[in-house]
Amino acid sequence: MDFKKLLFFKETETKSDFVLENRQSYPKSTDDGFKISSKINVNEEYVKKRLNYPKNNDIIIKDFTIKGERKCFSIAIEGMVNSQLIDDAIIEPMLKLPYINDEKIFTSKDAAAKKLISHFSSSTTEDIELVFEEVNFGSCAVFVD
Repeated sequence: MDFKKLLFFKETETKSDFVLENRQSYPKSTDDGFKISSKINVNEEYVKKRLNYPKNNDIIIKDFTIKGERKCFSIAIEGMVNSQLIDDAIIEPMLKLPYINDEKIFTSKDAAAKKLISHFSSSTTEDIELVFEEVNFGSCAVFVD
């Protein structure tokens, strides 16, 4: 073996060997046409499939039911969120809500969010891609039936 080749740097003959091509960024959407459904089970199954749950151990999905038997689930990425903070600031207050009457609380999605989640930086969306984007950047998403 020629140790000189291993120990000494020699500039390549053609610089194009090490030039990165300009590539477009990854597409924002999988373009599968999924829209957030009014059925929570449909949303949860899609989220699990899209995030490769439970094989992807970093994904945290918590199922819970708030009073009035309204099903909910939250999604987040382990290590990017404080799980205890999510439990204390989001899920626990939702579990302590009185019985939910649809006529009073669900007049709009924004009114529902303000009454269900007391966290100051919460927002609502109907865009599933925005949900995944926010979760990937360290947010927690909550789906309520």
